[in-house]
Amino acid sequence: MRLLALVIAIALAGCSPTPAPAPAPSTVDAGQTILAGQTALRAKRFGTGTTAVILSNMGDNDPQSWEKFAPVLAGQGVTVYTYKFRHDNFRRETVADTIIDLIAVAGHARKQGATKVVLIGASLGGMASIKAAAPVGANAIVVIASPWDIPPFEYAVTTQELAVSCPKLFVTGESDPTVPLASTRRLFDAAAEPKQWQSYPDTAHGVQMLAGANGDALRKRLSDFVGSV
Repeated sequence: MRLLALVIAIALAGCSPTPAPAPAPSTVDAGQTILAGQTALRAKRFGTGTTAVILSNMGDNDPQSWEKFAPVLAGQGVTVYTYKFRHDNFRRETVADTIIDLIAVAGHARKQGATKVVLIGASLGGMASIKAAAPVGANAIVVIASPWDIPPFEYAVTTQELAVSCPKLFVTGESDPTVPLASTRRLFDAAAEPKQWQSYPDTAHGVQMLAGANGDALRKRLSDFVGSV
């Protein structure tokens, strides 16, 4: 009986699942300087991989919320860039520089070996991502809580810019107090296929949703989308 019990114990031990190893922490290079013409942009690079994901800021030009999420994406074996637009206070005369800056970051990623580029932007950064998609040859776009236009800046997305054929994901909070759901939905409705829509019961605006009750769900949604590219 003792021998039988020992044999069973050994067999059960052999059938026990081996715990999966914890993912290795992604490398971070916080000293990235990217030239957009004569302007030096401050950037950070997370992880390594032939797919580059570029995270573009909202109108506050604050990358901190993105920087908390970037290691999650980098853990999938992609390279992630966060950066600051050249301007902190946008005006009618300067808002279009966001496109120039994003194109420069994408060009830098290509020079570093990226074979695919995914643009993810929130609010103003989402508009820049749409407008830069064709010039950089984006392989996918994510637009979070972006409006169709900003009338005081005379700045707007065009139907031609939304006609790019790469996969597109549009995300928003159902009760976003800054950019109404209907405004982001207008972008989705005008966009060419393939496209996906995702909304959450949330009152936070744009990237701020990552810090709220829907943060885990949003992180998974974005990670899954990037993983499908």
